[in-house]
Amino acid sequence: MLDHLHQPRRLGHQPQNRHRLTRSAARMRGEHVDALLDELSNLPRVIGAPITVAWNAKEDLLDLLATARTFPNCSA
Repeated sequence: MLDHLHQPRRLGHQPQNRHRLTRSAARMRGEHVDALLDELSNLPRVIGAPITVAWNAKEDLLDLLATARTFPNCSA
């Protein structure tokens, strides 16, 4: 009777990619990162390029934050 509550929710193509954009690449499987970057490269450049740049900047900031947490007295 409650079996439908335990089934994984299938996201559509666009919501799935939006979800992937918010996740850290370090926490994603490699094929998901590759699929995301392929999808972004297939978009018109005026759309895909800024999203890719923003995603890469987010990843750099996450790396910097992780470094700051690991070595709080280190000046980068």
